[in-house]
Amino acid sequence: MRYAADPSKGSGRNRAAAVDLTLIDLKTKKELPMGTGLDNFTDDAHADFSELPDSILVNRNLLSSMMEKFGFKQLSTEWCIIIFPIHHHLSCLIFHLLNKKMNKKNSKKN
Repeated sequence: MRYAADPSKGSGRNRAAAVDLTLIDLKTKKELPMGTGLDNFTDDAHADFSELPDSILVNRNLLSSMMEKFGFKQLSTEWCIIIFPIHHHLSCLIFHLLNKKMNKKNSKKN
């Protein structure tokens, strides 16, 4: 499958390290044109797809450059997916520690 993560490896989404994101015009409260909607699985949605009007390329570049400025990365296959680059093993450790903490907290309640 081209767009689905291997469940044995996981993904940024199921580790709460990836989100769909777009830009909004604060005056009109409407989404800026980005060439496709969110969760579009065509080549048009790829971050490096360049056969789009200049205004859309500018919007996509603005989104990715602002997010990269703060340490996020754009998924290459979807312009709208922004990932916080957590190493797979680190994210597994974080979930393990959170689960352990929650289990300990729940055992104190019972």
